[in-house]
Amino acid sequence: FAAGAAYSWCLDANRDLDLAPALSWHAFDDRSGTMGRLAYDLGNAYQASGFRMHNATVFHRLLVRSLPELAAMKGVQNYKMLDALALVEQCAGLLDADKMTRPDAPLIRREFANTIRLLRHAIRRWQLAFEPDAAAAARAKQELKTDLAACLEEYRAIWLERNRPGGLEDSTARFETIKKDVDLV
Repeated sequence: FAAGAAYSWCLDANRDLDLAPALSWHAFDDRSGTMGRLAYDLGNAYQASGFRMHNATVFHRLLVRSLPELAAMKGVQNYKMLDALALVEQCAGLLDADKMTRPDAPLIRREFANTIRLLRHAIRRWQLAFEPDAAAAARAKQELKTDLAACLEEYRAIWLERNRPGGLEDSTARFETIKKDVDLV
């Protein structure tokens, strides 16, 4: 949205716009540049996975597909998923360094923290789909079950801070497939 606004205002003046600082300044009221960098890098973390698809990201796929479906995905390489995880972790390290002065800054931090947690969860699901050791897989499922419950609890709380209750159940229902994968523990 920020790039579209800048380009539509004056493409020639904004063609080489460094989007991350502009986001920090105009969207997050963060003069440190941290939140814009975090949002920009986190928004592009899917690219580090090397897996592209039409109208979705690999992270979305990992959060809505069953473990057998993940194991059948072609073209996703483990080392590239680890690159994506490294970028997510780099973004997580920026989360407490911002200098936002917006009144909703604490909520924004919660939103980004939960997004980072969900991305980590997605990558852990990917790893679980290929875990050959049954005991390790059972432990991972239990950890993912606990983690998912916490993610969804925070997701619901954040949702209600920003939105009316309508749509919340539809939004959380998208996690039902992955809940079934870990409910078998």
